[in-house]
Amino acid sequence: STTIEEGLNFFGNPLMGGDQTFSPSAFTTKIRYSGIGFKGYIGMASPTSIGGSIESPNDPGTGFSDPNALSATPYIYFIPSGFDSMRAPSNTDTNIIRSWMIEDQAIPLPFDIGGAFNSSNAITGFGTLREQFTLRKHGAFRAVPGDTVFSSATNFTSTRLISRSVWNSKWKIVIPGSTLLAEPINGMAKFLQQVKDIQIYFDSYSAAGN
Repeated sequence: STTIEEGLNFFGNPLMGGDQTFSPSAFTTKIRYSGIGFKGYIGMASPTSIGGSIESPNDPGTGFSDPNALSATPYIYFIPSGFDSMRAPSNTDTNIIRSWMIEDQAIPLPFDIGGAFNSSNAITGFGTLREQFTLRKHGAFRAVPGDTVFSSATNFTSTRLISRSVWNSKWKIVIPGSTLLAEPINGMAKFLQQVKDIQIYFDSYSAAGN
């Protein structure tokens, strides 16, 4: 879980030296794009910022020589699965927190209006949305090495969570073993031995006050 509270770090623990947090002076802080870093992962290729300041390494890395190396391009799913929270913008100093269970749905496409003209001279808006709303799927995006200097380039981050709150009661990270090695169980076993920290990066925007 994540939170935005006085005296607590981003994960809801007492704020200590080196911790990071967001300011509660903004009534809402939302995600523009997000990224994930694996600290300790062996064999990962460094992403290159398109036309930017991050340069590719001169050598191909350890992926071809280390027996413990995993895929150079692991992919993950990063999913908010709890309640989004934010403060109510108020003219008073009351600290009202509002939470929502968001169903991220796709709006169905309208019917084929061009085809309808072939069979009828009268077109109405009735029944133009005949399909049911469906839950939107999450796409996998690429993880990067730990302690990477993140960039907004698409090979660093994902915009799938744009406008979702950074304050959420539960997050889920799915790491498919099939993106680590051809043998998923072996890939996950090596991953658990190597990776000591999973780093979460948010580029965010916020709105403050009344």
